[in-house]
Amino acid sequence: MSKLRISIAISTLLLSVLWTAAGAHHSRANFLLDQTVTISGTVKEFAFRSPHAWITVAVPGPNGKTVDYVIEGGSVGSLRRFGWNKDSLAIGDRVTVIGNPDRKPENRLLYLSSVAKADGTVLVVSGEPAVAAKGKQLEIKPSTDFSGIWTRVATEDYFNVGAFSPPTHWPLNDKGREQVERFTMRDDPLVNCVPITLPRLAYGPFRHRWTRDGDVLITEKELSPFNRKIKLGERSFPETLEPTRQGTSRGWLDDDGALVIETRGFTADAWGNYRGLDSSTEKVVTEHYVLAEDGLSMTLTLTVEDPIYLSAPYSETWKFVKGPDFKGDLAKSDCDPESARRHLEFED
Repeated sequence: MSKLRISIAISTLLLSVLWTAAGAHHSRANFLLDQTVTISGTVKEFAFRSPHAWITVAVPGPNGKTVDYVIEGGSVGSLRRFGWNKDSLAIGDRVTVIGNPDRKPENRLLYLSSVAKADGTVLVVSGEPAVAAKGKQLEIKPSTDFSGIWTRVATEDYFNVGAFSPPTHWPLNDKGREQVERFTMRDDPLVNCVPITLPRLAYGPFRHRWTRDGDVLITEKELSPFNRKIKLGERSFPETLEPTRQGTSRGWLDDDGALVIETRGFTADAWGNYRGLDSSTEKVVTEHYVLAEDGLSMTLTLTVEDPIYLSAPYSETWKFVKGPDFKGDLAKSDCDPESARRHLEFED
């Protein structure tokens, strides 16, 4: 097997791991992720709405009465890659559901693993994506100019729990520490369908598509309304910038061929630096991308400066893997406030 084929196989494996877990917009710490339970019953509700799908199943009890179990699914975008759609389940379907139980049994809440229907159809949320299983879109072509479909590498533990803690490891000043100490996921703007922006937009889960159009780099992110248009080859900014949530970006290639993108001109934003940490109009975000020699991965070193909340700049490094390119649109489901907030009813 050639080195290229090995790299493609590894990349595909990494992507299948990412697709398993990348659907979370809140922590999975309330679930017993090392345990599963199985229930059988009748579908009472199937809400295939962004950011998460929800299923309610009426399960017969020992006294002849039914009790409702609520099952939280992954993101609509990730479920679609495993063959799900709004018609995958119907009211009245007889199903057997396997899922991780909530730490409080009285909640009768599960985190979805699979659904088996009476006709033998099994719907899954992990493993080999449906498009790959059908032999479609498997070719992964190396990138030579940073363009293509990219997905960030992270462990399932990170997506389930680790990504949902406040940034206590950042160099916070007094104002930043005071805010982080008041952290609660109920304050997350995402529960009100307010989309994330930089820096989280750059390294967040789901697929990213990069397209070159002359001296302009266009970046799209799955399930995000923000498409970035970055002018390349120019480092200077206008003396006066009209503040926006996305900011204004400039990009260039450094002497080593790395892509550098600097963004400034932000509005002040709730949780605009990280979960639990707001951002100010003085925020500056610098992205430094290095493309691997084989064109199948790249690393991002991201630096955030915001003197209103940070005592010094903070940097982190992430890895992205190249995915199969395709011409269709990335999933852009509109966020549904009821779906985004539903998990709160099960939390303290």
